[in-house]
Amino acid sequence: MIYYFSGTGNSRWAAGQLAAKTGDQAYNICDLLDDKKWCLTVKKGEAFGLVFPVYGWSPPLVVLDWLKNITFKEGAYCYAVCTCGQDCGLTMNTLSRRLPLTSAFSLLMPENYITLFKAESPQKICDKIAAATIRLEHIAKAILGRKTVFDVNQGKLPAFKSRFISPIFNAFFMNDRKFYATSNCNGCGLCAQICPLKNIELNDGKPCWQGNCTQCMACICRCPVLAIEYGNKTRGKDRYVFPSVRSKQESIL
Repeated sequence: MIYYFSGTGNSRWAAGQLAAKTGDQAYNICDLLDDKKWCLTVKKGEAFGLVFPVYGWSPPLVVLDWLKNITFKEGAYCYAVCTCGQDCGLTMNTLSRRLPLTSAFSLLMPENYITLFKAESPQKICDKIAAATIRLEHIAKAILGRKTVFDVNQGKLPAFKSRFISPIFNAFFMNDRKFYATSNCNGCGLCAQICPLKNIELNDGKPCWQGNCTQCMACICRCPVLAIEYGNKTRGKDRYVFPSVRSKQESIL
């Protein structure tokens, strides 16, 4: 079993790649969030994988909350892969409080947090995906061999980032107050459809955010007419969506 959380497609792609390489199946956590009775017991000898993006040098709070529904028996093989634009601080240490990790890996992927950073160049995006493809081969081999591995790029000052900056990020920036739709909005409703937390409702054909945002960037990056902005911090910036997600989105529309 491999479960993933993804906004713009990086973690979804990584989970799908791992599933293909390990003969497993990948499941979207968001498909299970509304099922209040859903729970899982991971038994001895079973493998449990989790793939998710790093938010402010920490796991997304929605992922940590979701893990409360899972019971892990002694002897289960549990691993996690976190996707990140740069480094991940003590993300896996934080995760280990909810998930008894046997192995942990970080995976460098294109940057999507455009409220703070710029989207990377097409060449850099291609280079990162190519490198990630090779790295996933090594991760898959470790998983198939049930290896105990901690192969994580924590970066500089990981404790400062995860123990000081991350709580501030969650307290003051993990919200949707600055999101808005411009006059370019055509009312297609894709943002409401793809929001993993169902935090967007349409009011007279325009998106309205409901206060339960995890800053996954799905709405702003996947809007087909670039009609969503975040204050004045995203004006004129390119958006990032993993290539396969963009192709599927365009085929839907």
